[in-house]
Amino acid sequence: MTVEACPDIEAAVERVTTAEQTFAIGTVFTTRGKHPRLCRVTDILRTYNDAGDLVRIRYVAEHEFCGQTVTDHDVPRTTVALGVQALKGDADVSR
Repeated sequence: MTVEACPDIEAAVERVTTAEQTFAIGTVFTTRGKHPRLCRVTDILRTYNDAGDLVRIRYVAEHEFCGQTVTDHDVPRTTVALGVQALKGDADVSR
């Protein structure tokens, strides 16, 4: 499929890009796994290409482990979204 075959591709890409959910700094969420941790978003990293289009959003999150603050610099939006849902009790994400 080429771009000419699908004239609405640009509109579809724009809808997806503008519909991306972002979480504010200070948002609290839990991680998944056997030992979930309570994390807090401390920064938002946005990557743009040369054309100025937003390409990627990653979050910086912190949690405590043995009395020290551990920082993760590559947290995807999905991890934060699932963790927020788990805190609210909206979905079973305990896998």
